[in-house]
Amino acid sequence: MRVLDAGANGAGAVCFSPDGRALAVGGRAVVVFSLFDDRRLPVRLRTGAVRQLAFHPHLPRLFALAGNDFRVDDISDSGFRPRFQCLAYADRFALGPDGGAVLSGRFDLERNGSRLRRYADVSNAIDTDWPTDPAGDGNLHWGLAWVPGTDRFAVAEWEGEFPEYRTAVTVRAAATGGVVAKTVWGSSACTLAAAPDGTLIAAAKAVLAVWPGGDLARPPRTIANDSRKHFTGIAFHPSGRYFAATSNDATVKLYDTASWEAVRTFVWDIGRTLSVAFSPDGALAAVGSDTGKVVVWDVDL
Repeated sequence: MRVLDAGANGAGAVCFSPDGRALAVGGRAVVVFSLFDDRRLPVRLRTGAVRQLAFHPHLPRLFALAGNDFRVDDISDSGFRPRFQCLAYADRFALGPDGGAVLSGRFDLERNGSRLRRYADVSNAIDTDWPTDPAGDGNLHWGLAWVPGTDRFAVAEWEGEFPEYRTAVTVRAAATGGVVAKTVWGSSACTLAAAPDGTLIAAAKAVLAVWPGGDLARPPRTIANDSRKHFTGIAFHPSGRYFAATSNDATVKLYDTASWEAVRTFVWDIGRTLSVAFSPDGALAAVGSDTGKVVVWDVDL
């Protein structure tokens, strides 16, 4: 186990580089740590509050939601080099296997709500027009996740009018933005994660909703947090056999996806846990906290 310190502004997002040798942590700044070479100092980029991070699948390039902006930066030992920034009151993004992405944001401030926009090559700001607006006015997107091994992505969005908001979970085709499957679940904002087999999980407050195989036609299996505290971060192990969730009870719970029973609970005493990630090879895991402390540990499953 190793404890890193990203600063007092918290660690609301964590992600591993494609080779698993670096870890990016987001609070009020983005800090990239070298995990296997202590001689290399962390590189730091001052930003607004960081809500989401992801590395390009093949390049030393980092995608971030920071403040209201979506930005892409190349990373080297000397620091960050900006490639692209979208000032769009961004909500969330989903990164595809080729480095393309779907971004949710307010691209037109004269229209209500958020829209979805696809970037075939985010680093060069090449966006792809869908035949129709796939989001509709008035929607707020709380979760986006690319479904591994497919050309589809999942969206959790509020629809309707206040106070009758409800949460719709949809699977859309990346090529057109069209809806492939849809269900309405609950009335709370939620985040999403997708497993290698297409299984979808939505986390809302103190409940997880699971759609095995991504089958939205069936009611989800629901899992309540035994502490009744809200879930804050979710991630699948690359094998798909395990799922991790952080929550406001300062724990990290590991679930077996065959039974959906909690098989391990970690208490690191680093504060309220906010984010969790696995390395691409599944050998390491990391959890970030509101104190800025980050625990990296060997995954022994």
